[in-house]
Amino acid sequence: MRIISTMSLFTVLGVTLTTLSHGALALTPTWENDPFTTETHYTFTTDSKTAPPEEFRNENGTPSLAVVDDPVFGAGWQRPNTIDAARTPDSGAWDMGQGEEGVDGYLSISVPLGSRVGLSSQELNIFVEFIWFSVAGIATEPLFFLEGATPITSIVEREQVAVETLSTWERTVWQASFSDFSSDIATLTLQAPTGQGSVIEEVNIYTISAAPIPEPGTMAFLAVGLMGFLRRRR
Repeated sequence: MRIISTMSLFTVLGVTLTTLSHGALALTPTWENDPFTTETHYTFTTDSKTAPPEEFRNENGTPSLAVVDDPVFGAGWQRPNTIDAARTPDSGAWDMGQGEEGVDGYLSISVPLGSRVGLSSQELNIFVEFIWFSVAGIATEPLFFLEGATPITSIVEREQVAVETLSTWERTVWQASFSDFSSDIATLTLQAPTGQGSVIEEVNIYTISAAPIPEPGTMAFLAVGLMGFLRRRR
């Protein structure tokens, strides 16, 4: 059964926000400025469902956004500097409503990683930080995953960012590693769970690509070449 929109709660509360000091969570990865890295920053300052990021660094292209909010229980884009569900005057938010996976109540951010001609896959590390609104039984943390990929390691940490009457803003940091990532685009999806809403205010994504893994045929070719070289050396 679906429940009331988070927007209804905001218009009733009219509350004062108390910002908390940052806790122990790292907000950027240690490899942030290493070679083969990208970074993408969304604060949703406009109501465009396909807006480019407010800031990014990516030599492979511009990251892209796709918002598919729930039109029945979601309040859509939340404007900065209003009573809407936006935490700071510098950023907006998306009230996704209540999700049905693959149908609505989600947003996806696609980050170009570059082409790998003749290579089967590469190792990929991703560091994701996002801020979301929490009200017991109404608004909760979205589900989060990388499309078409299963991590070999995954660490999730959380902390409160700000406290309002009957509600909080929360931060989630997700670090994951993928050993056989074969796409040239990494797509992060934040999906509202079935039966509860999700309001997402900020998303920051960092990626780093490790040494690629050659195709099996390429490995065999290299092995034959090495054997020939060793024979000539004798």
